[in-house]
Amino acid sequence: METVLKRWISIARRTDVPEMRSVSNTISRRKTYILNAWEYGRTNAIAESLNRQIKDIIRTCRGFMSFAALRRRCLLVLGHKQKPNKPIPLFTRSDKRKEGAN
Repeated sequence: METVLKRWISIARRTDVPEMRSVSNTISRRKTYILNAWEYGRTNAIAESLNRQIKDIIRTCRGFMSFAALRRRCLLVLGHKQKPNKPIPLFTRSDKRKEGAN
């Protein structure tokens, strides 16, 4: 695979298309990572996807009052099957608001 990649890089560098030369430079710099991903068949794509989903949950909910609430929401959205032991309120009111409601 390494020889094929080197051959492609050399061909791409000799073209008149500036985009191909730019891509070949990028691939040349990242060649070690590309070869490792090809050899072992693993990338960090799953971790990146989970990170993006968690960020989307935080943005959609416009913040959480506690880490436990965020954790429960992430487990719910990401398909965790275990049921929680007890409910955790997402929003808590301050004492002043409770007094004002009476």
